[in-house]
Amino acid sequence: MPYRFPYFTVISRVFFFTGLKAAAAKGMPVMIMEPLLGGKLAKNLPKDAEECFRQADPDLSPAAWGFRWLYDQPEVTVVLSGMNEPEQLEDNIKITELAEPGSMTEDEQSVIRKVREIFKGSYKVHCTGCRYCMPCPAGVDIPACFTAYNTRYSISKSQGMIQYYMGNLMSDAPSYAGLCKKCGKCEAHCPQNLPIRENLREVAKTYEGPLFQVAKLILPLFVRKKKS
Repeated sequence: MPYRFPYFTVISRVFFFTGLKAAAAKGMPVMIMEPLLGGKLAKNLPKDAEECFRQADPDLSPAAWGFRWLYDQPEVTVVLSGMNEPEQLEDNIKITELAEPGSMTEDEQSVIRKVREIFKGSYKVHCTGCRYCMPCPAGVDIPACFTAYNTRYSISKSQGMIQYYMGNLMSDAPSYAGLCKKCGKCEAHCPQNLPIRENLREVAKTYEGPLFQVAKLILPLFVRKKKS
């Protein structure tokens, strides 16, 4: 049976290499899931990471860097990539045709290392948005909470706050982190083995202060008015 890695980005962890080598040594084909961090390598990168890629090669997209790094590993058998339109399929085919194990230069590897450090500093919760943790029995939109929390550090505090308020207070039902009942069901299904309950507590501590309590009363009124 193929060995499936649930998590790869340019911020790959030590266990990726350990498991990759171990699986290959046993003759097991290795399939990579979520090669672009749930789409984050295709859009909404930290500005410093995007600039790092651009300076290294303005014609190569961040998504292409991610694919090339994976295909550079001789132990990788198949990369599973979700695509939404024909153009993405064409781009992926072009990248795959040119990618070979061991083809990346030392300078290119250095770019990957720099971007890895940028990601480590800007993404506080390494959630890929796969939504395997959903649905939450308490109604928390876990990926949305983590996305807004990461936006606070990767883009700006204000944009993160707006994203959190709009995404978790203006939907059909509230879905903010403070609703968490700490049941642990989400953690049992998380491919990344994230401490989701602890992370949600930090998100709530960061965003759900006095201003949030006011917004919690006001914003739903706009939602109901819009529907009426």
